[in-house]
Amino acid sequence: MDSSGSYNKFYQIKFFTMIIWFLLQSVLTVGVFITYVTMSDYSGGEVGMTPLTVMLASLIQFLFSLVFLHFLKKYLRGNNRIAFFVFNMLLYELSFLFFLPSIPLINMSEEGFIGFLNKGYSLSSIFSGTLMIAAFYIFQISKSKNIAE
Repeated sequence: MDSSGSYNKFYQIKFFTMIIWFLLQSVLTVGVFITYVTMSDYSGGEVGMTPLTVMLASLIQFLFSLVFLHFLKKYLRGNNRIAFFVFNMLLYELSFLFFLPSIPLINMSEEGFIGFLNKGYSLSSIFSGTLMIAAFYIFQISKSKNIAE
């Protein structure tokens, strides 16, 4: 196999690895939000379909992240991959513009039920994104140590 074939295979592996990380981040965001809602004082009738909203936002985020990742896959090196996670978190916030009048992160300070939902929408993404960045970074460090040995 020539060097360009191995080069392409290397980036295909990194591309699919990032897809798995993005998928895990989306699933974790939904899970954190559902936990946040169920541990609140609001009844099931009040929060009702809000987990579906997060699932829809996570799906939109995931699909757009795949598109951006496909076009920017040549930049998947070192700490640039962590920037993709931060960008993915931003895409999550922007995905709410498809069905809400504004970004939840901006309206987190609102009072009442709407403020509660905006906090849940944004904090679930921030928590899961931070956790995924930390896990990815730890995974990369352990991987580089195994290669060095």
